[in-house]
Amino acid sequence: STDEYTWQDTNLIRSVPSIDYYEFVTRATDAAGNSSVSESTVQYVDITEIHVDVIFDAQGGKVSPLTQTYMDGSTYGELPTAYYTDKSFISWNANPSGDGETITTETQLISSYSHRLYAQYTDIIDISGADASLDNKTYIYDGNAKTPTETVIINEQTLVRDTHYTVAYSNNINVGTATVTITGIGNYVGTIELDFTIIPKTATLSVTPSTLEIREGKVATATITYEGDGTFSIEPTVEGIVTYTLNDKILTIPAIAEGSTILNIVSSEETNYVTESIELPITVVKNNYAIGNVGYVTLEEALNEAVDGDTIKVLQNVPEDISN
Repeated sequence: STDEYTWQDTNLIRSVPSIDYYEFVTRATDAAGNSSVSESTVQYVDITEIHVDVIFDAQGGKVSPLTQTYMDGSTYGELPTAYYTDKSFISWNANPSGDGETITTETQLISSYSHRLYAQYTDIIDISGADASLDNKTYIYDGNAKTPTETVIINEQTLVRDTHYTVAYSNNINVGTATVTITGIGNYVGTIELDFTIIPKTATLSVTPSTLEIREGKVATATITYEGDGTFSIEPTVEGIVTYTLNDKILTIPAIAEGSTILNIVSSEETNYVTESIELPITVVKNNYAIGNVGYVTLEEALNEAVDGDTIKVLQNVPEDISN
């Protein structure tokens, strides 16, 4: 096609204007077609656009569009994708065998004349039947995501993660069955799913002190240490010896009556921890020296009778009216 480019200047034409993708045909004419022009004449330049037709050869496959028109000197820009049964399209090439220049969106037209580009393919490989394994199939819960390393082998070739396939993990923090999903990329297609197991952790459960001796009417405390996040159930083997309250893993235990009992402390059932239990033996001794029934004994006797929480008052001068 021929277009007309017009401009006006006070001087005669000294040079030809440059316009991308156009070829200069005639230097200058006036409106009457004369090639000699004056300073005041409106000047015209005829230019012709150069079109280049590119044929996309799918080499037995399918492609749309089959041809595309460019202006000489331009880049190919967005290129179509070719399709071939059981093959994966790679790129366009200047030669049918693929040993020519690889054509990309940024490649400048390789010829000013109509020419062909040839589709290049590679075989599609389905990894769903590959030999796949994990380096670890069992983990103990610790609150962190578990990501075992996979190995995928097909046709005696060990595939490479993020080159031949991608990996995704699911349900891989808490106790239960976790899944590794392997998905082919590029000319590798298909998926593989591998399972592994996260088992409950045996949490540390302890109580300090490990035994208690309390005098009637006194109050003792004990601290529970537990790695899990759950609560506890507490049951005495003998009722009526002590009572108890639990606040933030601190047991407060008032002694009620003389005798012995055991507090069975059991962690609540949790998904991620094995249920644990521990015993706290408690002995409550009779309070022979309660207020209102104060007895006077020797220091040696007091030390023998005293339990945790008792107060012993030492008198230097024993009152004369003390008979016992």
